[in-house]
Amino acid sequence: MAETTIQTTILRNLLHNEEYTRRVVPFLKREYFEGSHRAIFDSVVRFVAKYNKLPTAEALGIEIADTENLSEEDASEASSLLTEISDSKEVNEQWLEDQTEKWCQDRAIYLAVMESINIIDGRHKQLTRNALPDLLKDALSVSFDTSVGHDYINDADNRYEFYHRKEERLPFDLDYMNKISKGGLPRKSLNVILASCVRPDTKVKIRFRKKD
Repeated sequence: MAETTIQTTILRNLLHNEEYTRRVVPFLKREYFEGSHRAIFDSVVRFVAKYNKLPTAEALGIEIADTENLSEEDASEASSLLTEISDSKEVNEQWLEDQTEKWCQDRAIYLAVMESINIIDGRHKQLTRNALPDLLKDALSVSFDTSVGHDYINDADNRYEFYHRKEERLPFDLDYMNKISKGGLPRKSLNVILASCVRPDTKVKIRFRKKD
């Protein structure tokens, strides 16, 4: 029941909340939805892509009625569902986006696990077991966060805080490494230290100046 409820809530807001729709549609996949929910989602996406605006419930009803390869049962359920979501309901925007993201993550993992089972059982026609790591990795990486860093102008305050943040560091055993790293390496950070390799038989040129 909870699965149907969040799907219905998502579809209702895709129909009535343009800002929400434009924000989350890039992350929603049709395979996340099932049955009549998928039919309505497909119709909303097609309408927005073609007309660059949200459809009305009436327009959606016509779109669904004209949809090919939709069974009579799914068409009837879609019509009933469309009636249910035709009226908008006020909802907290941040809660809605958080719940939508969580639902997408849960669905992605569920579908990846089911597909993995088919691969392991040899029932998948295209993928082999070599595809399992990437399949699960992609499912676990589903996120609405598109940030790749700080915007130089818009994130000036966050950037200032980032530059001046005092972090707990793990010191080296070498004083010189602590000096150049300003106290060691920050916790939970990925670091790579490169140095040239000098073998015992490597010839090294040394310059020196004699002092009186």
